[in-house]
Amino acid sequence: MKTTIKIKNCKVIEDMIVEIDYYNSILLVKGSNGKGKTTFKDIIVGMHQAKMPFTEPITTGKNEMIIEAIGIIGADGQQYIARLTQQKGKDAKWKLIGPDGKDIKKLEEYRKVFQYQDFNAEEFMRMSLNAKGKEDQKRLFFSLLDEEVKKAYEIASLEEKNAYDDRHLAGKEMERLQKVVDSFVITDEEKTIIEYKEESKKTYQELLDQKSAMGKTISDYEYAVKEKASLHKLVDDKITIHTSNIKRIELLKQELAMLEKSTKDLYNDITKTRQMADAIIIKEPPLTQELDARIAKGKGIIEKTNALEAKVKEYNNNVERLKTASTEHKKHDTLVEKFRTTKSDIIKNSKFPVKELTWDDEKGLMYEELSFNEKQISTAQAWRIGARIAMAINKCPLLCLGTLKDLDKKSLNEIKTLAKDMGYTVLLEEVSFEETELSIEPLID
Repeated sequence: MKTTIKIKNCKVIEDMIVEIDYYNSILLVKGSNGKGKTTFKDIIVGMHQAKMPFTEPITTGKNEMIIEAIGIIGADGQQYIARLTQQKGKDAKWKLIGPDGKDIKKLEEYRKVFQYQDFNAEEFMRMSLNAKGKEDQKRLFFSLLDEEVKKAYEIASLEEKNAYDDRHLAGKEMERLQKVVDSFVITDEEKTIIEYKEESKKTYQELLDQKSAMGKTISDYEYAVKEKASLHKLVDDKITIHTSNIKRIELLKQELAMLEKSTKDLYNDITKTRQMADAIIIKEPPLTQELDARIAKGKGIIEKTNALEAKVKEYNNNVERLKTASTEHKKHDTLVEKFRTTKSDIIKNSKFPVKELTWDDEKGLMYEELSFNEKQISTAQAWRIGARIAMAINKCPLLCLGTLKDLDKKSLNEIKTLAKDMGYTVLLEEVSFEETELSIEPLID
């Protein structure tokens, strides 16, 4: 199968017709500097992507640019006619004619026909140097995986993220608890109070018992005072009666005989009652102020001890919580590693065009356990890998890959073999140091 490419008035190419024989392995875009090698390759990419590759495409002094690719092969293996025209000062016009002769006017439909990914091995390697480039690498990498593999990878990624988040939370809790545990301070005085807690309690209880016993003594004292006062009042009352009776004796001598006996008995009773009152011995109650002070001190010691016990208990609880958080952190750390291994195994076991190529969410694209960038991967390695990826991504059999001088012999032979086996024609740029015009020629071994 062949395609004919006609170019008029595009950049430095004024008039050129090239016939490309598909499946011819490697074609060299040759010529000295300034003769249109890069322009030609940009045209090939632009025709596949329906994208204008130039800001000012029309050759100086000309009024119209025309590019036409007759027989260009789409991703479906069918041949199409692609045409790009532009009048000076006006917008470019794209046109695609299908195998059935019908026009495909919408650019979205045009691009779906080819599904072309422009791919340069060196640029692909340099993508690893920034975040956006890594995302582009990831997109290209995962576009090569089967849907089933991608789904399994996404599930493992979600499980890894959940485990990572749980590990992060456990780590934060560990940090918090470690600060609490490290900030715990107990003085020597507090330690002494805790050590003698039982003795303090015993002393405190003894003081309470003493006060309880003393309370009974005080009660007896209060009763004796009250009883003595009552008896003295009774004495006073009887003296009043005695005095009254004497007066009555004087006034009522006629009753003297009758009252003498009563008075004598009353006097005897008074004497007896007085003796009873005088017989009561009252002891002053002991002072309780000192005892109360000792009791209050003992109570304070016990309250302080209880507070210290709570403090020590909370410290021990925090130590246990720290152990639990540490265990949780280790568990989730193990899960993170497990799911990362699972993801790696999913990719390793998939039908992938470059078995040595894997993806690491932190390091990005990896080749044989090395980070895929120009610091660790050689240009030759990048070329070999890039060629395999480009052929796996693109179903259109015409690819522009880069410059011949960047390839070592091993890489060139591998790309040539790949192109033949997979049915691709690869365009490589070769710079001529002698003054030569632009030409498209097969690579000669």
